[in-house]
Amino acid sequence: AFGFPLTLLICWAGAIPSLNALQIDAVNEFGLLRGENLVISAPTSSGKTMIGELAAVHNALDRHLKTFRKNKLALIWEGEPGDTRTYSYFSLNREVFKFSKVLRRICVKKGQIVTINLQRIPELPIAMLACARIGAIHSVILSAFSAESLRDRIEDAGASVLICCDGYYGDGRIINSKAIADAAMAQLTGIRKAFVVRRSGMTVDMQKGRDSWWHK
Repeated sequence: AFGFPLTLLICWAGAIPSLNALQIDAVNEFGLLRGENLVISAPTSSGKTMIGELAAVHNALDRHLKTFRKNKLALIWEGEPGDTRTYSYFSLNREVFKFSKVLRRICVKKGQIVTINLQRIPELPIAMLACARIGAIHSVILSAFSAESLRDRIEDAGASVLICCDGYYGDGRIINSKAIADAAMAQLTGIRKAFVVRRSGMTVDMQKGRDSWWHK
């Protein structure tokens, strides 16, 4: 959906032992050595290790914005109740840029960890790309995990920011995801900020000074 070069990643990760088949123009197309990077390496046919940096946000969004593809659909999403949302590369980039500014405003810096506890909704890739945009590390945790499992993973990662939602849909039911996140955060001292995506519209507790709505 984001134009991410998975084939190139697989080759560079060593699934194919030689890089001779990769053409220089293809490597350049995927934007090596740019901005926010994912470091990858693989052995060459000569036995030496070749190291490059793949710019994740550049490949997902930036390289499309100055082409005809900027108004093409980058993300088509349908939720369990049948609600739908679509994003062009341009509009998706706008959302990523907006949230990356929010993260910078609360002083999330390069190398810091942001935990994302969301169902598969558009805000999930938006948050991931926003983290990549500023060089932060995202830790994605399935929304179906218990409070104890969520707590343990946040603690192990050393995250100080959590992104969750009010509630999510599962098998026709609405699960109070925020209550699970609250139970996890009550056992932690490191979370200083939590962003809550309004997904189900259910009423949830919001702790003053810590919790903020994503849409605000």
